[in-house]
Amino acid sequence: MLGVVIVTVIGCSRAVLTPQVQVGPAITTSTSTYMHLLEQGWEYSVSESDLADSPAWPDPFRDAVPLSVAQALSISRGEPVKYMPNVDTWDLAGIKLEPIGYESKWLYVVSWRPRGLKEGDNLDIPVLMSGRAIQLVRNP
Repeated sequence: MLGVVIVTVIGCSRAVLTPQVQVGPAITTSTSTYMHLLEQGWEYSVSESDLADSPAWPDPFRDAVPLSVAQALSISRGEPVKYMPNVDTWDLAGIKLEPIGYESKWLYVVSWRPRGLKEGDNLDIPVLMSGRAIQLVRNP
């Protein structure tokens, strides 16, 4: 008994994959955020050049943070009224610590919300470890 075998060859090409290993966390060298609340748009950008005078925090597991949470809150507290003076009362909505850059730099992002506001974003105020708040820019 003779059988017939049909062989089909399908060719395909792929780019050669080069394995890469990332050591440590992903590094963000700049950040920018857009916010919209009470029919106003605001944004900020922080780049490595903004961080030049900001102290590093190379070992968060062992070293105290260069700027305390209380200091960051105090610095940011007066900022929202500069941008939205018609809002009577601002409530703290959150605070987070974010790494930025290659030199162990960090910043706080302090979020404020107009009291009673149910919709829209918070107003985020970035505070550098140097104690400087980054200015927001109106974005129509």
